Amino acid sequence: MTEALHLRRYVLAGHSMGGKVAQFLASQRPEGLEALVLVAPATPTPQNLPEPAKQAQLHAYHNRKNALQAIAFLTAFPPSDALREQILSDNFASAPRARLAWPTSSAYEYTSSLVGIIAVPTLILAGDQDRQDPLEQHEREVLPRISGAEIKVIRNSGHLIPSPHACGDLINAGARGFKYLACARDLQPLLIFAWLSARALSEAAKSDVPQ
Repeated sequence: MTEALHLRRYVLAGHSMGGKVAQFLASQRPEGLEALVLVAPATPTPQNLPEPAKQAQLHAYHNRKNALQAIAFLTAFPPSDALREQILSDNFASAPRARLAWPTSSAYEYTSSLVGIIAVPTLILAGDQDRQDPLEQHEREVLPRISGAEIKVIRNSGHLIPSPHACGDLINAGARGFKYLACARDLQPLLIFAWLSARALSEAAKSDVPQ
């Protein structure tokens, strides 16, 4: 993507699952990467959920009722009707195998030894009401593993950031004046790339030693 856009200097950002993929990509030290922004990122260690939560995650988007319950869990406040329908439409449009890749495989992979070699300034954005990946989890599992990383708290926010503009302002601030932004949030470019990168992430995790 950076080659196609002719980017010589850029900032990589990822949200949630895309945040875990962004950590992996940054650990490869790609040419031109100037900074990393992780928005409510998944941890480089396997997620640890009780069985009922695992089942809920597996079936979160099987039907409209489950999807609405997932949205309620991931947000601090109900989204507008238009935004809610957009979220539902986007999720139902994805392939079933893609939706299952995260809760059955990638969420349980170790990449902890890889993130320790990330060598660019890193900003973590965390919602203070995030129940999926809470603030204390970022402070325990992500922040200390990335040298020099900083964390900023988004007030009145769950896992899904309620205001793209506010999030964009924080990302721009975190970029410290860099001109280019590779991917703004966990939207189409990064999300698609995240699914395509699942196999590469899995292969890398095989050689990783649990920390």
